[in-house]
Order: sequence, then structure tokens, then C-alpha cells
Amino acid sequence: MKKLLFLLLVLGWQSSAVAQETTGEKTPGDSNVLFILDASGSMWGQIGGASKIAIAKQEMSRLVNELENTKMGLIAYGHRRKGDCNDIENLVELGNRNKGTIIKQIKAITPKGKTPITKSIEIAAKQLQPVEDESEIILVSDGRETCEGDPCVYVKELKQKGIRFRMHVIGFDVNHQEREQLECIAKAGGGKYFSAQNAAQFKNALNSVKKQVIEVKKPTFRPPPKVKKPTFRPPPKVKAPKLNPLPKVETPKLNPAPKVEAPKLNPAPKVETPKLNPAPKVETPKLNPAPKVEAPKLNPAPKVEAPKLNPLPKVEKPKLNPPPKVEMPEVKKPEVQKPRQTDEG
Repeated sequence: MKKLLFLLLVLGWQSSAVAQETTGEKTPGDSNVLFILDASGSMWGQIGGASKIAIAKQEMSRLVNELENTKMGLIAYGHRRKGDCNDIENLVELGNRNKGTIIKQIKAITPKGKTPITKSIEIAAKQLQPVEDESEIILVSDGRETCEGDPCVYVKELKQKGIRFRMHVIGFDVNHQEREQLECIAKAGGGKYFSAQNAAQFKNALNSVKKQVIEVKKPTFRPPPKVKKPTFRPPPKVKAPKLNPLPKVETPKLNPAPKVEAPKLNPAPKVETPKLNPAPKVETPKLNPAPKVEAPKLNPAPKVEAPKLNPLPKVEKPKLNPPPKVEMPEVKKPEVQKPRQTDEG
């Protein structure tokens, strides 16, 4: 079962790897380009009646304007102070898509100082560390390192650390010794070196860089390698091991329990009940008879004669006079006249 899972994982990894593997370069929209522009005092040198910095500004602005779907950044050195190896400025952070902002910064550069190439690449590398996709660094310089450090060795160290980038270098009006160092930087960075001795060559060099960085080739997919079907072998037969019979274990003979005679108990001692003395006889006291009490003789109640009542006097009934006769007045009936009948009725 483990072998089967392992084969499935290998097949899945190979198919995904083959799908991503192409001989073409990038696809639109996934380019990161970081420019490093030399603004040392020597860039005021004249070529064909124009300064090298003027030619670089014109052609780099044109290239920026032609780039599509590209995240860009810009670093310049030697453009603010003379004789200062720390005069390096990150003018536009990598990831900017505003072409106008980058072109404005390019045109505002004024050459003044030295050529600290190594420290400039170091600042560029700090921006590339968090970027997962491979980035392109384009260095434009008219000379070799004039400060401390070896840029060629430093680029090799960055590659060994696993930072994903390619470094292209344009040597603008450089001598043989200067060219050797700049070529070494490009080779160590996995990119290409381009030489330019005048404005036309500088323009062609930028166009070549554009092809290396931007233009998309049609990907040619490699067919996946043929994978033989695994032939599964039946698992070997495993014989069950012969187990030795368990040893017989005899149950131990137990000695009979010793006979234990019940202890003879002594009879309980006889306890005689104590003889109780009879209760003493208590004679009841003789009570004296109650003295005879004669009832007192009561005197007879005196006779009371009822008083003689005088008879009530006779009361004669009063004679009532008859009521006077009242004569009723005669009431005359009114005469009612009958209405006369008329002829009209």
C-alpha cells in the first residue's frame, strides 16, 4: 500500500512539473525589472556632441515607456554628493507600475560623485529577497567600482544564497579593464553583458536587454516521460509459526485443614436470688367519729295578712249627643241648548 501511494505522488509531481517546464521565457505580466543607473561625475563625458547622462536618460525613458505589464524600480548612485561612497538612493521601490513616476525620477538625476556598484547591488538585493518570482537587474555604468567591495564576488554570493535574479550590464564607453569587471558581474548574475560606445549602440543595447527580459517566446512543452506501469508482485506467503504447546501445570495439592476442637465452656455459676425481707405491717390509724351536729331550729315565718283593697268607683258612661243633621243643597242641572241645524248642513 505504501509503494502504491509513493508511485501516485511521483506521477502527480512529474505531471505538474512537466506542465510548468517550458523552453520559453516569461509570460506577460510577471516581469520584475530593477534599474541601477550610474550617476557618477564621469557620466558628463561627451559622445557625439551629447553627454553620456543625457543619452542614458533619453533611451532609458523610452524603454520604460515601452514596457507593458511590468513592475519596475530605480536605484541611482553618485547623484547627490561628490566623493561619497554612501551616496546611493532607492528612487523608486520595486513593484511600481507608474511609468510617469519612474521617467520623472530618471530625468531629475544629476551626476556628481563616485561609483559604489557593490553597495548599490546590496540595496537591490534587499528588495529582491521577499519576491518569489525571478527578477531582472539592469546595471548601466560607464566605469568600474571606485569604492570598497568586489561587485563580481558579491553577485556570486547572492546567487549562492538562492536569491532569484538575473543581472544584465551595459558598459557605456568603458575601457578594457572596466569592461572585464562589468562582464564578470553579468556572468556571475546569470545575465548578459552589452557594450555601447555611442548613442546608437546604447539604444541597441537597451533593445537587446528588452528582448532578454520582456519579449515572450512561444513555449514548447516537452512530452512527459513514459512511465512504466508498475507490476505488483503478490505478497509472499507467510507461514504461521508453530507454537510450542503450553506446559502442563499441575494444580497443587492442598493439605487438609487441621481439626480444631471446640473449646469446652465452663457451666455458668449458679446465682441464688437474694431473700427479700417482708414488708413491715402498717396499721391503719383509728379515726375518731365525727361529732353530731344538730340542725338549728328555725322560727316559723310570721303570718302576713293581705291588705284589703277598696273597690273601684263606678264610672258612668257619658251620653253622646247625636250629630246635627246637615241638609244637602239642591243642585240645579244646567240647561244645555241644542245647536240649530242650518240648511247648508
